[in-house]
Amino acid sequence: MVAGQQATPSDAAGAERLRIYWTTGPGGAKIAWGAPGDFDRCVKLLNEHMPGKAEGYCNLLHKRATGMYPAQHAAQERGRRGPG
Repeated sequence: MVAGQQATPSDAAGAERLRIYWTTGPGGAKIAWGAPGDFDRCVKLLNEHMPGKAEGYCNLLHKRATGMYPAQHAAQERGRRGPG
């Protein structure tokens, strides 16, 4: 899509299909959301398709798949293991 151009319903549907693929579909299974290293796996896989933008997109996918952003998840895990 060109900058300044409106997204069409078809664009929105395609974007949603990608979000589903990378969260609960086959891509999400490869990432294994909620397991240690999920964000890094996401970035590695998506960087092939969207170089330079994968980290931001994976941040949003992590929130959608797990209910929290990666930093929140990491802080929660640190809290379970104790300081350090």
